[in-house]
Amino acid sequence: MIAQYIPLIVSASGNERSMLVQDIAAKAGVSVRTVYRQLEKHGITSSRKRRADAGSTCVLDEDLQKLSSVLKTGVRNNDKHVMDIPTARQILEVSDGVTFGVDDSTLSRLLRERGLDLKSQQAPDPYVTMRSLYPNHVHQVDPSVCLIYYLPNGRQEIIEESEVYKNKPYMAGKENLKVWRYVLTDHFSGSIIHRYYQTPGENQLVLWDFLLYAWGVKNHPQFIMHGLPEILIWDKGSANTSKAIANALRSLRVTPIAHTTGNPRAKGSVERANSLVEKHFESRLRGEQVHSADELNEYAEKWNALYNANLIDRYDSKIKRAHKSRLDLWQTITIDQLRELPEEARGLLAGGIETRIVGGDLTISYVHPSIKESRSYNLGGLPGIRPKMTVNVQPILTEKGGLARVWYTWQGEEVVDEILPQEIDIAGFPLSAPVFGENFKRHPDTYVQTAAKQLNELIGDAKTPFSHWNDGQGLGSLSAIREEGGHNSIPMPLKGKPVDTRSRESIVKLSSIEAALILKNRMGFWDASCLQFLKDNFPGGVPESELETIEDVLKGGGIACEG
Repeated sequence: MIAQYIPLIVSASGNERSMLVQDIAAKAGVSVRTVYRQLEKHGITSSRKRRADAGSTCVLDEDLQKLSSVLKTGVRNNDKHVMDIPTARQILEVSDGVTFGVDDSTLSRLLRERGLDLKSQQAPDPYVTMRSLYPNHVHQVDPSVCLIYYLPNGRQEIIEESEVYKNKPYMAGKENLKVWRYVLTDHFSGSIIHRYYQTPGENQLVLWDFLLYAWGVKNHPQFIMHGLPEILIWDKGSANTSKAIANALRSLRVTPIAHTTGNPRAKGSVERANSLVEKHFESRLRGEQVHSADELNEYAEKWNALYNANLIDRYDSKIKRAHKSRLDLWQTITIDQLRELPEEARGLLAGGIETRIVGGDLTISYVHPSIKESRSYNLGGLPGIRPKMTVNVQPILTEKGGLARVWYTWQGEEVVDEILPQEIDIAGFPLSAPVFGENFKRHPDTYVQTAAKQLNELIGDAKTPFSHWNDGQGLGSLSAIREEGGHNSIPMPLKGKPVDTRSRESIVKLSSIEAALILKNRMGFWDASCLQFLKDNFPGGVPESELETIEDVLKGGGIACEG
């Protein structure tokens, strides 16, 4: 439409051009500025001279920052804005004496240009894309509660999102029916593993079971992703940060990294996987009944296998950044990078750490799960190690040879080392031990031995200790006795409780059973009535000194015992 007016506009004078542009804008139903922008595309610019102060403003940056801060106070938790620029500027003009000198639209533009407008302020912080080096280098895991739950009769129910309220406990009164979805992703390939558990909440047993499933060999032939990661990234949930889980991961040489609270991007791969599972798998549950979490897991494993291999009909699940399927990317793993899950891993959570007392030869005995027999570990040379001290021992299951992790506290710091068992000969002797008639060697001095030598040097000769101190005068032990404070420091005498000087035998008390055995041997007869006599008359125990008197009573017919 504008093109047909171009010859007229070019030949028109300044005022005529202005009126012509206004007429075109009215007919086209657009603003005058829009017409000028269109004309600029055709090489026609306004003949008006640009103002000398164009692009500058008299509004101070400090005042714009104040205006932005007042606007931010009107943002609710749901990001709704309840304050506008006219209100905010009025507040500042009255309360702070700020004079802006421009209209509201100019203030809005200035805020946008300086990134002080609410839209810019509410934009997410920029993030850095992280890179993993190979399959199973980094895994990410995240549990979340599902809208699915199962009744005791096996009926599947799905809660509508409209039924979930922030101020109402989720599944109140039905906690045992909750179903949790655990999702794990391999960061390099994007491969997804997910599984369901019917449990009231997160706990370390469920988490450990899921990790063992994710890292183990699956049943589905297409689902070949398995093996231990080098690094495991998760949030700071109580189950994740429990000592049992942390210790178990140490045995598998998996380094856990918990990201900071409120930073879900730190594990963005698994966050996206949660959405994919909801959208492409759980959405199918509305059209088909599944009667238990176990049955649901059978379908989940099949879906994972096909999704990772890009074999789901009519859906492209390839990784866009690599234009390959997740399975193709994971299969680039090498033999050295694929660390198999040890069979002994399942028992790590219950009994992964044990304590041992260091022997006189500075060794400990330990049954490593991979060796399954007691072997000797030499701790000699470790800082502060000495006989009879207690150390913690934990197996390293990903290495051969019975490697164990030993740690203890020394001088306020934790000492950690990894030690192999001593090699032994056919008779069970350590190969490193000296041989009679050939050589002899001793352990380096322990901390206690070193300290003892230093103390002996301070004391000096045993007959005249400390004689080398104080210019030969010794320690001055007796001359150090001085009277201080005068008579005012003499304490008041105290009267104590008289000591019971009776012999120990006279106050020793026996239980009714112990007394009954002694009396039965003495008298040669006994029955239940005699025992009841002791319980009734001596509820606090039978004094040993009273046994002879009790014997006379029982023999003399004081109680009807059958002889």
